[in-house]
Amino acid sequence: MKKNKWGFHYVPILNDEYGVFLCFDPYKKTYKKVQAYFSHSNSLLGSEYAETDDYGRTFLSENTMPVIWVDKKEKYAGLATLSHEACHAIRDIFDFIGQKDIPDEIFAHSVGAVVRYAQNKKML
Repeated sequence: MKKNKWGFHYVPILNDEYGVFLCFDPYKKTYKKVQAYFSHSNSLLGSEYAETDDYGRTFLSENTMPVIWVDKKEKYAGLATLSHEACHAIRDIFDFIGQKDIPDEIFAHSVGAVVRYAQNKKML
């Protein structure tokens, strides 16, 4: 799949209407891209996102699709961190569509779709 105009990779979840964006650029570059993406959709990016010492982060907003960032320099944490952040993103999507009780199998396959995409594209 192609990157969008902000440079994020898109992974559809459930259908093409809902999905997750992935970004593995350095954090400061990712933060600037997310700021532009959020402002495009009239969302605000909180100042708590400005700096991080985490291995990964999920940017969430009620008006946008989640953006997952993983520090690909952290070789051994990469897939584990991506899986962790995908859980946050998938939960956000299901909250958005009003589905509070996600069947385990659907949740697991949704997280798997994000990880599989990154593996297939050799992103980590």
